[in-house]
Amino acid sequence: MNQSSPPTTSSSITLENIQVTRWAVILTTTHGTMQTAYQDPHIISGSPSVFEMTLVNTLAGRLPVNHAQTITSNWGITEEIIPQGHNLLLTFNLKPLIHQFQVEIGGGDIIQISFK
Repeated sequence: MNQSSPPTTSSSITLENIQVTRWAVILTTTHGTMQTAYQDPHIISGSPSVFEMTLVNTLAGRLPVNHAQTITSNWGITEEIIPQGHNLLLTFNLKPLIHQFQVEIGGGDIIQISFK
């Protein structure tokens, strides 16, 4: 089986910042096209429910990985960045009654996920 070479670091996107607001999370990257950088945003029902989204060919930069951090918002409890090969899995444990989200892209290097 012939596999293509992994992407080089120079073509990778770096996740620079995660800003949590009252009803949203805003992700900022160094460059890139967020329309193709994120995949499969979804909520997994449970107690708590979990929002997951993959950032493709993205590095965590200086952000902490593999460590759930408490967040202060109306929608979330914790956030975690999990490296998976050349991708990052973002997970957010949600507060009860949060079951919907909307993804918006700005400037190519910003993505906002709003929760209801």
